[in-house]
Amino acid sequence: MAVEPTVRPHTIELKKSSGTRYDEGVATVTDIMPGMLIEKATGNDVIVHATQGGAAEVMIAREDALQGKTINQAYEYDPAGDASEPGDIVGYGFYLPGDEVFALIDAEADITENDELTSAGDGYFEAAGSADKVLLKALETLDLTGLAAAHIRARVVPQYVKA
Repeated sequence: MAVEPTVRPHTIELKKSSGTRYDEGVATVTDIMPGMLIEKATGNDVIVHATQGGAAEVMIAREDALQGKTINQAYEYDPAGDASEPGDIVGYGFYLPGDEVFALIDAEADITENDELTSAGDGYFEAAGSADKVLLKALETLDLTGLAAAHIRARVVPQYVKA
């Protein structure tokens, strides 16, 4: 039975260390949702992390609160719809082990507290399989069976390969 989340945070960054660094880049190739795992492309461009189960710098897109946007509003890569202008400026953080974030989980996922999470290869996170690089550990249970993508509380962990 699907369990829909009830009371949820309204920010991506839940707890951070003093070493957390922030930056901005231009959304390229596809829209980017706050809570997605992203990576640098060329120049100042950022894209969703594209290697399923692969190693990654834990760079997570944050909500654009200064523009009045929420965690449920995407940064658009083609705001005009005709490639005539650059994509939105994406704010993101480089998160360190021990930091807690509100990470975006793929639709239909069934995550249990303490599950190891990895890149789904499309910006979302998913449960890590054998030989995947573990990036986060789930801090709550979230069953999205029959539901759309949603955010989950998770802690950044030192990266290791799941046995």
